[in-house]
Amino acid sequence: MPPNEIKTKVDELAKAVEDKLGISGQEVHDQWEQELALVASLRDDMSKEDQEKRAFLRLRGLWKRELRSPALFYEGMIIRVATPFDVLRSMHATAALMYEKDPQKAVAEGWTDEEGHALDNRQKYSTGRVNEDYGKQLPAQRQIQNITGIAKSQDMDVPLVFTMVLSERLAGQIQIPIFQSVKFRANPAKKQPTDGTMALNEYANLQFRPTEIEGFPGPEDIVQQFFSDNLVPVEDLADWHKANQNDPKRMAIVEGDIDDVDTRANPSTGNSRIVMIDESGDIEVTVWVPEHLRNTLDFGPSSRVITVGRTAQNTYNNEERTMLNGEGIYAIPKWKMPLEETPESVVSNAEDVN
Repeated sequence: MPPNEIKTKVDELAKAVEDKLGISGQEVHDQWEQELALVASLRDDMSKEDQEKRAFLRLRGLWKRELRSPALFYEGMIIRVATPFDVLRSMHATAALMYEKDPQKAVAEGWTDEEGHALDNRQKYSTGRVNEDYGKQLPAQRQIQNITGIAKSQDMDVPLVFTMVLSERLAGQIQIPIFQSVKFRANPAKKQPTDGTMALNEYANLQFRPTEIEGFPGPEDIVQQFFSDNLVPVEDLADWHKANQNDPKRMAIVEGDIDDVDTRANPSTGNSRIVMIDESGDIEVTVWVPEHLRNTLDFGPSSRVITVGRTAQNTYNNEERTMLNGEGIYAIPKWKMPLEETPESVVSNAEDVN
């Protein structure tokens, strides 16, 4: 190839990536330099021209799948990233219980094999699709992860609330920026909700890229505009939980002041903890913060924070306690206090709520 032909091809690839994927062409040029350096280090016996040819073949291969995919490009913001959970856990537990009570019945009804291994006894999925794994031994676990946010594709006029379920291939495996504007690619689900929201399916090379989006609303405006029905005052959270506890998709968004921040991981669960209070300071709500959100705990007591999560209740010392299993946290900049600068007034009035 002529000396400048490879450079021209890199420039063309960068433009195609920028036009179709919305990704900065500079990223392609940066990868080109990395690939060129790698090939040069691996094959220093090659001429510079041949090194460039090999490096470009590698670079083009990296982007070929991206450019050919029919996945749509979206921009938006994620407000909820749930903890990955095992969708087979209850099936394993039920099968074990059945086998313990009556092994012959467990085998006859398809719960387990003769050794007590749990079997997949679903002939069809909830969608009506035939289960090809029916009667086979269940895997030890199958993790999925739910995320929620707002997004719009290039052919949409306004953003919509969206949900996405990450499969075991991606659940807990990728970085998901929360309460930041992002760009990403996804596939619209064939079956869409009828409530005005949008269901998206993961894309093979799914990445959420933080980016500045001109005119895009901030986190507080997004919560007010798109999730106002989920807003619950701290003092009303206990009653809200009682009214919604049977809804497996319940999601509460709570804005309140922070009384305590404990970034240490609980030895049993791995969760950190923050305590929110109402304006009177009399009502407290503990928010359990999972490991994948611990990096958001960069604020201290007296900060004002928006938390997203799933409610729960228990009784401790004959006192009913309402908690929030955190799935999203945003410290409002105007009211954010540094973690290391805790006001003396807060320290003197703090109580142990473990």
